[in-house]
Amino acid sequence: MKSSTQETIRLFYVNLGDESYSEEHSLKLTLNPSETYQEVKFKMEEIPEKFRIDFGDSENDGSMEIDRVVLENEGKMISVGFEVLDRYFKPNIYMEVDGSLVNRKTIDGRYDPFMESRDLLHQQILIDFIQ
Repeated sequence: MKSSTQETIRLFYVNLGDESYSEEHSLKLTLNPSETYQEVKFKMEEIPEKFRIDFGDSENDGSMEIDRVVLENEGKMISVGFEVLDRYFKPNIYMEVDGSLVNRKTIDGRYDPFMESRDLLHQQILIDFIQ
């Protein structure tokens, strides 16, 4: 992932049996400005049922770039390149994905860009990591 501004990236997740996203089940890190791709890595204790990635708290209507999203567990890997990102993740109304670009925007004074994992990714996680 790369950005021209410093951003806070958050991962919210729902474990099996949980009902919704919460601050308690979230991880965050700082993405520093860079012209090159940086690895954004979240270490989790268990495999979530579903998750979402939030793209910045700074109300920056600029764009970021994503090369791929990679999930790893015990030597197994699921790699989702930007070319198929929309099959595995659903962006909300505060962002648009155009190739590798993530364009964030404010609507009616509200800013909350994120993308949520889709059923296809949930099924892939079950097949590759759980079964």
